Amino acid sequence: MSNDNHPAAGPESQSEPIDPEPEETGTTEPESVERSRADRLVELLDGTDSLAIVCHDNPDPDCLASALALKRVAEYASVWDVEFFYGGEVTHPQNRVFVNLLDIDLQYCSDAVDDYDRIALVDCSIPGRNNSLEPGTEVDIVIDHHPGDEPPTEFADVRDTYSSTTTIIVEYHRALDLPLDAELATALLFAIRRETLDFLRNVTEKEYEAALYLHPFVDLNLLKEMNDPPLSEITVDAIANAIQTRTVQSAYLVATVGRSTERDTLPQAADYLLNLEGVQTVLVFGITGNEIHASARSTDSRVDLANLLEEVFGDVGSAGGHEDMAAAQIPLGLFADVSEEGDDLIDIAARIIERRFFRAAGYEDKDIPKRTR
Repeated sequence: MSNDNHPAAGPESQSEPIDPEPEETGTTEPESVERSRADRLVELLDGTDSLAIVCHDNPDPDCLASALALKRVAEYASVWDVEFFYGGEVTHPQNRVFVNLLDIDLQYCSDAVDDYDRIALVDCSIPGRNNSLEPGTEVDIVIDHHPGDEPPTEFADVRDTYSSTTTIIVEYHRALDLPLDAELATALLFAIRRETLDFLRNVTEKEYEAALYLHPFVDLNLLKEMNDPPLSEITVDAIANAIQTRTVQSAYLVATVGRSTERDTLPQAADYLLNLEGVQTVLVFGITGNEIHASARSTDSRVDLANLLEEVFGDVGSAGGHEDMAAAQIPLGLFADVSEEGDDLIDIAARIIERRFFRAAGYEDKDIPKRTR
């Protein structure tokens, strides 16, 4: 699994800046700006026969809800052949429940995407980065709230001052006055709540405005079903392993879930361990397939996890995320000299990752607690 508290916003972040007619006062009403964005998107889609909406890998509710909402905008423009594509897996309990309750038809990303008249990316912006498109693939539409390089595309709306991509597309719906049913409204509200951790993480007034708009249409029973998914045995075991293997240095904690078939157990374990008294920053990692995945959470305003994980893992893998939540992945081949069976690989990886993480956090080797198996 990047966002706000960065000084970019609105029209400046688009590849083709919008220049609406100014009011007599010399200012532009926000509603006029949103209508201009929405109209440009509809104009681009007008006459299109088919649209492929590509989600980021391992899509979450913000990404999925954004895809659903973009499909409604496409239908408003009389585009009826719309398909959703994704990469990775949908294994997090809330993500699985979200897909199942809404009966979202997801297609695994393949060369078939190229057969569509237009391609849209939601909740990500560059082909091949956290999505399964081939690098260099030409896309027509990008809607995202994560900071990063400006995408070279015909329509780009990237606003990293917003806390969710869903919020951006809700503004299109409002500007176009699209009809809203209970199922879609519930999906959109849940996505905003989830992305902002129930309006506690980096929330802006735009999320509150979107929620207020959606609330009258929401099915509260459906919302509760989305919010309270059952935990799988795999998740419970992963959290138990993380508790047992934790290493704490001051307000920092590192733990491993060991080997897991579901990488989404990592953020769940990290969220759980963040509740430990005195702990403000958590890193949980595990081995999935041929990679080591790591998930981090922090409540310390002095810590920027995106930068911290880039410092820890940037030279051996990839990392990215938000100031208070981030992720990384490392090829397992870096530990190829260790047997892939048993706990040896996990134990050696744990020692290396702990040392790197605590060093990056400002601790010297002599201060790092010795790991016990």
